[in-house]
Amino acid sequence: MPKVITVGLHLGLHYEYNRAALRGIVSYARPGKPWVLRLQPSANIKCDGYIGNFAKEGSLVDYGAVGKPAVNVSNGYKNTALPRVGIDDEGAGETVAKYFHERGFENFALYDNALQYALERGEGYGGFLRRHKRDAHVFSAFVRKQGGNTDDTYEITRRWLLSLPKPIGIFAVNDQIAWTVAEACRDVGLDIPEAVSLVGIDNDVPVCMMAYPPLSSLATPGERIGYEAAAMLDRMLAGEKPPEKPLLLPAKNVITRASSDTLAISDPELAAAVKFIRENAHERIGVRDVLKAVPLARRSMERKFRLILGRSPLEEIRRAHIERARELLMNTDMVMPEIASRSGFESAVRLTTVFREETGMTPTGFRRQFRMHGGVETDESMWSGADE
Repeated sequence: MPKVITVGLHLGLHYEYNRAALRGIVSYARPGKPWVLRLQPSANIKCDGYIGNFAKEGSLVDYGAVGKPAVNVSNGYKNTALPRVGIDDEGAGETVAKYFHERGFENFALYDNALQYALERGEGYGGFLRRHKRDAHVFSAFVRKQGGNTDDTYEITRRWLLSLPKPIGIFAVNDQIAWTVAEACRDVGLDIPEAVSLVGIDNDVPVCMMAYPPLSSLATPGERIGYEAAAMLDRMLAGEKPPEKPLLLPAKNVITRASSDTLAISDPELAAAVKFIRENAHERIGVRDVLKAVPLARRSMERKFRLILGRSPLEEIRRAHIERARELLMNTDMVMPEIASRSGFESAVRLTTVFREETGMTPTGFRRQFRMHGGVETDESMWSGADE
């Protein structure tokens, strides 16, 4: 009989990030590991190792975990000596900025809570915008609360929203904050997504769907974080030294719902062209089809696309086909030939080639990582995006 290992899990399950991490830990442990998993064990319950949101090394004293192997999965508290697995928060902010930029926005805002993960997400968001000669209007709810109560902060939020130039893309550093911003917009009569396009992060589906209109959100790799944290703890229990640097995993896919399903392009001809491309992303369209729908000289169209969007009409068509394929990969169980047919590709082979060029992984690898209801698998191909 293998030795039974008791693992203490200090994860509050009111956030999707923690729930997803727990699913990843369970996926690693079952069925092959003789692990007993204890959620929120008291200090008098001794465990062989720990995974959790540890704000500081002193947390281990509170949990009776001093001297035991422990892996931190906290994104809010990172300045500890514990080995850590988490999100590449700076990269996450950059992904959302790019998302708004590609949709033609010229006005950008950030709503944060001044925690470390939020600051890093803001740095990535602002860094991308600065590279593209843009700035972000920033509102920090945490800082505002220092001078007043929650009601004061909400009232200041509403005034801030009214003061912003429109249309504007707002990045809220988690889905709960995005929900609050959506409520404030509704209170002051700002239409979403026409005046305010809103994106959160974590893809906490109940929170996103509770909002009206439903919230778009950047999906985070919570399950993979839990899986990798469990694997790291397993190696530490076997006597390996913990890594000196944190393992940071990318979040690169915005789940588009009604709160950001819009374009912010002032040029009417370009807006009509992009709208045609988006509405026909399931078809095998080309630049000639766009020119038939929007009477414009090809040279003029090319110039407008490059001047305003920074890419050619053909590149926009290709981007739309890839986005359509992403949606089908995440939300359906269609086989690759059907996905190819419904996202404008002549074959599954062509889909795989273009998808790999654009994303760095195959369609199957993408589906395994990001589809909404997929579990974490234990084979290496899940994380590497192996060939079809």
